[in-house]
Amino acid sequence: MSKITKRGTKWEILNSWWTLLSFFLMGWIGLLYAGITTKKRAWIIWGVIYCAVLNTGLALFNTFNQNVLTAILMVYWIGSIIHSFIIRKEYLIRREAILDSPNEKIKDQQYKQKIKNEYRTANVNTNEVQNQTSKVAEAANRIRLAEKSKNVASVQEINHKQFNRAKTENMAINKQENDKLNENSVTDQTDQLLDINNCSESQLEELPGVSLVMAKKAIAYRENKAGFASVDDFYECITLRPHFIAQINDRIKCGEYKKMETNQENHNNENKNNKNGKSGRILDI
Repeated sequence: MSKITKRGTKWEILNSWWTLLSFFLMGWIGLLYAGITTKKRAWIIWGVIYCAVLNTGLALFNTFNQNVLTAILMVYWIGSIIHSFIIRKEYLIRREAILDSPNEKIKDQQYKQKIKNEYRTANVNTNEVQNQTSKVAEAANRIRLAEKSKNVASVQEINHKQFNRAKTENMAINKQENDKLNENSVTDQTDQLLDINNCSESQLEELPGVSLVMAKKAIAYRENKAGFASVDDFYECITLRPHFIAQINDRIKCGEYKKMETNQENHNNENKNNKNGKSGRILDI
């Protein structure tokens, strides 16, 4: 039996136990299990259909023509067996992809990072407010000292200077905060875009309208052509429909393609070097 996934034949056999249910007239349970664990709606629908056929045949077995019902149940039994083994390969591929990159962990990491950023911004704003409050308090103390003096002109001059200084400092602080917010928003938007030239197969599959087969096709095209030339090139490769293009157009970008050298290529390079170099033993005569 050839390997379908990277996890080996033993893992594939253990995760194919549900196919055996079809031999005991319980193939609909196996299809429901496969559809729920891999989030494949079509398999869930087939499981419901098989369940309805089986229950209907058993309920009418004593009241309807038994020969016809027996033939229907035999077709159900054979069909569920064949159907289970047909979808087994795709089930194992989908199951491996879900286990390698679970969406729940990615969402949890993004949520934690968002909380850290919010607390970091809150601490910066608190420090700036404290500094501004202390400066205002110092200005108020100076005004009180000036009011106690008899020189009214000096009091007015101090008030005017302190007011202008506080106003200038407030404008500078507001400008710095706006610049920081703008930089963070631009950086966050750029970082959140999915780079179609350097992303994985599972990340492409998470896009709306992109199936597992389409993601594999895009990865193969990207490796053969040394990356996508543009986002439109990606759309043409997987023949994505227009309403899905409108949904993911703001979520992806086309960066520079960076190909990683695989272990097989390293092995081939080493063999070439060994052939080009000298081999054998040197005899001293």
